[in-house]
Amino acid sequence: MKKCFITCAVLGIFAFSAGCQTFMIPFHALKDSVTSSQDEDTKAMLNNLSPDMHGLAQTHDENDAGVAVIKNTEWRQFDDDVRRALMLDRPSSLSPYPVVDD
Repeated sequence: MKKCFITCAVLGIFAFSAGCQTFMIPFHALKDSVTSSQDEDTKAMLNNLSPDMHGLAQTHDENDAGVAVIKNTEWRQFDDDVRRALMLDRPSSLSPYPVVDD
């Protein structure tokens, strides 16, 4: 059983590494044929067709602002969770006297 597993693993690694190289050959040939006859400005434009976009609907600045809002919200939620876990969000109920909130 161990021999079979090792043989399958070695053959799988060999097939995967050989398959990846042959899979990428048409894409390299296509890229070379598209950009070989253009000047440098055209190549730069073709390599980055949407320089100001970071996805389909957002620019880099809009994406960064959205990430900042999410991180801020997550940290505030984390702070609330820690206060609840440490029981710091309400006064102690062990006192026999009423506790006044200011």
